[in-house]
Amino acid sequence: LCDMLLTVMTLSANQEQTGTCGPTSLFTALSQAGPVRALRLATEIVWIGKTSYMSNNPCYYIYYMVPGVQDLKNKGSSGQYPEFVQNPGIEFMFTQSFNTAYFSHSTGGCTPEGNQLILPDGSNEKDVEQFQGEHADFIVHVCKGMVDANYDCSLNNAPGPINPFPTLDYNSASYWFSFPKMADPNAATQFQLFASGNITAQEVTSASAQEFIEGLLCSISPNGAMSLEEVVEEATNFGPNALGINIPRITLEQLNEACQSANMNERAVIVEIASSALQDDGTTGCDHFVVLHSCDVAKDEYMIWSWASMFNMTAKQLVGNATDDQPGGAICSLMTAAPTSNERYVYPEPTPCDPGVCHVFCDEGG
Repeated sequence: LCDMLLTVMTLSANQEQTGTCGPTSLFTALSQAGPVRALRLATEIVWIGKTSYMSNNPCYYIYYMVPGVQDLKNKGSSGQYPEFVQNPGIEFMFTQSFNTAYFSHSTGGCTPEGNQLILPDGSNEKDVEQFQGEHADFIVHVCKGMVDANYDCSLNNAPGPINPFPTLDYNSASYWFSFPKMADPNAATQFQLFASGNITAQEVTSASAQEFIEGLLCSISPNGAMSLEEVVEEATNFGPNALGINIPRITLEQLNEACQSANMNERAVIVEIASSALQDDGTTGCDHFVVLHSCDVAKDEYMIWSWASMFNMTAKQLVGNATDDQPGGAICSLMTAAPTSNERYVYPEPTPCDPGVCHVFCDEGG
């Protein structure tokens, strides 16, 4: 029975085309490293729509998806039910509970009901995927919702090579470059347009984007001495990697350190990677989350799990020529879940503005 359950949990999770690679990877890693915990959390989600570790509730409609099954109101003319790209089962339960909980955590609201399952013809794919977007901060949030207080969900997103601001300290850069609370697709789009100079601050209307930009400006210049124009100039002078949050930069040393927690009981490593490392899709930035399943450093073999498949990768494919000062390779961040050690992981906190200081959006992050 145990083998049957473990097989179902580890082989049925295939999130391709659904935009849910983050929670799917975490659930798969948990199923491999701690199947008993995975079963317990699955049971909790079936009964109450969330896990006992989640810091906030998912969207209300999750409670009506009896276990992982969406109410289909769009039956065909002959009464048949439409098919879907992904299997609405245990993986679907995890992804939608955690995705909507993070969206609520970030925005205070809910995703539009019905944006969960992608139809075979892809007609609703964009509508679904825009509310399934994931960043490093989201992965840490999901991890915390799967473990108790005796675990750390430590994130290494190596911000140094992509940090254009001399006054932005490492902790602040680690925080902001994890893209915190940017679940609203409109907010992420507006920030990217603002950071690339395509819209002005006055054209940023999303409250989440305003809060992010103001908070980042505070960490760059807490006393308000630098103007917005000076901050933009620093980023421009830095070159094309300025604010390149999805630019690969994890080094071989960092990868091999994470390998120590791969394929171990009660431990897991989630990797934010460029999907082009696994398939030739032309992408250059990190747009995908996978499991670092196991490592054999001596043989230069790094096993990556994704799309219900295993990929045997080399160090060159994963990290290339990345250094502490130079971006490279295919990995942007590593998130390790492990029992707490003597020295607890300290989650990075950004430097705030000095009292009374505000840059642009004075009612948001200042």
